[in-house]
Amino acid sequence: MNGEYIRAMSPEEFNDAVRPHIQTAVGRPLDEGEWARFESISELVQERTKLLPEAGSQVVFLYEEIDEYDEASWRKVMIKDGVGEILDQTRLTLSDIETWTAETIESALRSMIEGIGIGVGKALQPIRVAVTGSSVSPPLFESLAALGREASLSRIGQARALLD
Repeated sequence: MNGEYIRAMSPEEFNDAVRPHIQTAVGRPLDEGEWARFESISELVQERTKLLPEAGSQVVFLYEEIDEYDEASWRKVMIKDGVGEILDQTRLTLSDIETWTAETIESALRSMIEGIGIGVGKALQPIRVAVTGSSVSPPLFESLAALGREASLSRIGQARALLD
């Protein structure tokens, strides 16, 4: 199916159609709790999906640890001056959030970015690569919310350690 038809599907139709592709990408069936994690961002994935199998690669980060980062994304985004400091500041900022939602994450990160005086893209892309393993993913704030606080902070720390 192409993107035009995919975007015309109801959320329920999309979820039913894409579930086998996501489970194939993950390599196993997803339990209902894991599936609920996908459903929290499924509409955002639906907007970005041109072919159903693409959805799996967009969200596999929700279900698997990052053993390898997308090499092109790492080279393009992570090997730049200041990325380590951005990740350090991000961990501190996100650690202080009381209620872990896309809205509170976005607010905190935008305040952080304004406070350190760098461009939004320059700040958010390293966070995206650290958390998802790639520079291509569903929207960052929603991805962080779906992944959860503990895993998000751990992945930011893992990426930061690789920079040293």
